[in-house]
Amino acid sequence: MSPSPAKLTSLIEKQGWVLADGATGTNLFNMGLESGDAPELWNETEPAKITALYKGAVDAGSDLFLTNSFGGNASRLKLHGAALQRALCSSASPPVVKATWRFR
Repeated sequence: MSPSPAKLTSLIEKQGWVLADGATGTNLFNMGLESGDAPELWNETEPAKITALYKGAVDAGSDLFLTNSFGGNASRLKLHGAALQRALCSSASPPVVKATWRFR
C-alpha cells in the first residue's frame, strides 16, 4: 500500500510538499480508546472509528497515511492476549485506509 517512489516524487514536484496524517494516537484516545488498549485491535473491532479517523485526514487534505498497524506484531499483541491476531491486525488496516481514500 506504500506509494511508489515515482508517485511520491511526482506529488512533491507537483505540489512542492506532501501532507501526512498525524496525531493518530491522540485522535484514537479522543474516540474512546482506553490507555493500555492496543489500537491495532480496533482495525477489526472498531472499523467505523478507524474509517472516521482516516476520513478526517482526507477531509483535512492529507496525501499520505500511516496505517494503524505499528504495534501489530506478535510480541506487542501478546501483552493484550492477542498474539494470534497479529496477521488480522496488520492486514485489516490497509483496506480501511484504501476504502477511506475514495472520499478524496
